[in-house]
Amino acid sequence: MAKCEPMLSYVRYKWGSCWLPGKRLSLDEETAGFKGRSAMVTRIKNKREGDGFQCDCICEDGYTITFWYRCDNLPCAQDADVSPRDTRCAWLVDQLPGMWYHLYMDNLFTSWKFGVMLAKRQCRNVRSSAARTTTTSRST
Repeated sequence: MAKCEPMLSYVRYKWGSCWLPGKRLSLDEETAGFKGRSAMVTRIKNKREGDGFQCDCICEDGYTITFWYRCDNLPCAQDADVSPRDTRCAWLVDQLPGMWYHLYMDNLFTSWKFGVMLAKRQCRNVRSSAARTTTTSRST
């Protein structure tokens, strides 16, 4: 992925500058389908997309605002005893322009340590339930 990083950084910049995000965003994973051999491919048996490169992303209404591939190096320094996933996702939240978003995520992304990382970034938990999506928003 190191060879593709300049292009991916440019895509992240353009996608982020071409879309003014609304209030409700989603933190989720995306899969870029790939048929072939590569050590970076994630094998997914239960999804229709099949195998491919997985990335964590922040989206709105089908538009990807920012992303980071899981097979790539972390975009920032990893804190002690924090998972790479939490570090990637906290970095994605930092890429959002402005403040006051509601960020919806599924149970894959909810963890105590990720909540602490968001609290350090002046994010607060609005609603949390095991049956519903967790919502956080950035405050001033």
